[in-house]
Amino acid sequence: MNLEVTNKGYIATVYTNRATAWMKLNKNEEALQDLNKAIQFNDKYPQAFHKRGEVSLKMSEFDNAIRDFQSAQELDPDKFDMTDKIRETKIAAKHAKKKDYYKILGVEPNATESEIKKSYRKLALKWHPDHAHDPKAKVCSTLHLLSV
Repeated sequence: MNLEVTNKGYIATVYTNRATAWMKLNKNEEALQDLNKAIQFNDKYPQAFHKRGEVSLKMSEFDNAIRDFQSAQELDPDKFDMTDKIRETKIAAKHAKKKDYYKILGVEPNATESEIKKSYRKLALKWHPDHAHDPKAKVCSTLHLLSV
């Protein structure tokens, strides 16, 4: 890539292809870096925007994903009809804003009632102001109780 500095379109393609390989290895940070470089070399390359949107979606950066999908669609509307993808990403962003109580408790959504109760009790003991081992957590818990 250092030898072909005059052909920016080629360099952007190589970075995008390498990013695709990083994506298949679930190395999203590396893929994002390569896609950013590809877009620096060719900011009219819709494939790079599409791939960067996919990486952003995997990383739960929904606003960035939507922006990149829209850019890909604007650059090449024939190849990239991203209307459904943009709509799905907006829905995913909306769902991500909701609290996932299973995740907070550290259990799977298909957990049994006894597993949920066990996890709840464990966290209740951890955050109870009389049982907190960390003095800072004890003060925070006490202040929280006073504010309620």
